[in-house]
Amino acid sequence: MCKVKFKEIATITAGQAAPKEFSNNGLPFIRAGHLEELVSGSELNKIPKINNEIAKKYKLKKLPKGSILFAKSGMSAKKNRIYISSEDSYFVSHLAAILPSENFNTNYLARYLNWFNPTNLILDDAYPSIRLEDIKELEILLPTLSDQQKIANILDKADELRQYNKQLVEKYDALTQSLFLDMFGDPLNNEKKWEKKKLGELGSFKNGLNYTKSENGKVVKILGVGDFKDFWKISNYSNLSTIEIESFPSPDFLLKNGDLIFVRSNGNKDLVGRCLITYPNEEKVTYSGFCIRFRKSSLYLSDMYLVQLMRNKLFKKYIFKNGRGANIQNINQELLSKIEIQLPPINLQNKFAEFILQIETQKQQAQEALEKSEALFQSLLQKAFKGELS
Repeated sequence: MCKVKFKEIATITAGQAAPKEFSNNGLPFIRAGHLEELVSGSELNKIPKINNEIAKKYKLKKLPKGSILFAKSGMSAKKNRIYISSEDSYFVSHLAAILPSENFNTNYLARYLNWFNPTNLILDDAYPSIRLEDIKELEILLPTLSDQQKIANILDKADELRQYNKQLVEKYDALTQSLFLDMFGDPLNNEKKWEKKKLGELGSFKNGLNYTKSENGKVVKILGVGDFKDFWKISNYSNLSTIEIESFPSPDFLLKNGDLIFVRSNGNKDLVGRCLITYPNEEKVTYSGFCIRFRKSSLYLSDMYLVQLMRNKLFKKYIFKNGRGANIQNINQELLSKIEIQLPPINLQNKFAEFILQIETQKQQAQEALEKSEALFQSLLQKAFKGELS
């Protein structure tokens, strides 16, 4: 089986500057920011359109259906979003397009790009850009057209399973928020007229540990901002980093079951205010100085209710709109202590917590299935483009 360069089997081109005018009909104009939703299954015909008159005015070149698109410049170039156009369209200059020849399977080529990851062609991570000439020089194994189709079909089936499991996990997340709204109502409007209390009246806050590393000190596990990801709780601490410090942290800096940890400061403002519950049990775990710990003192507040309240996107956006800082956004104990939350009866909060645990059991099974299907997909990709899958 021989290798060929992209320039031998496809036309590689870039788009054009976005026009200032759009229309209600015509062909879609694809921007780099559209790739995320398109790859996730959104319909191409729902994005802004360009009619023939506007296309002629700006001398836009039409991209045929079945072309492969990915971002070649800007931060989007680092996301490895590979999209096959489902209809004729126009596209922006930040995108690269690959138009395979008739004797080459489009899906096979797109799967190769999934495996290779075009971000590997970025020369300067600070200024992400991929040169068309470098795309043209990429090499790919060239099986027969029928084998290309067969390999693409195998990878498509594996990807379908992966996407199904991913959507299932997302549905369980959505179910949690839906259940919250059903039981407690919109936290911004408080239409159920629950009693309201400030967080500072319901517990205490403490900033995380600022430490100096020591070569011969005490070793302790630490929860940092990088451990938050999309989790709302952490009960497995085996993957946490450890630090070595001169003396063991005081008990105030060690986490307890039911503690909520907030991201206090981060360069990514979307992370600021994110929170999760910790369940270290007997394990001794501290937390980073970029975090704030909330420890409830009230018997009328469920930690599981509170964390789901704080994960509500609209509520979080509202309460943290005064987050300060230019390059680094931040919050503090004073801001958190003044947050007013609705406080439904504790028996209702506890009932909600029971439902959440049931949902989490199902979600965990879906998450495990997702991890297995992801591993299968990646394994098949490796075999396919090393010539080991036929």
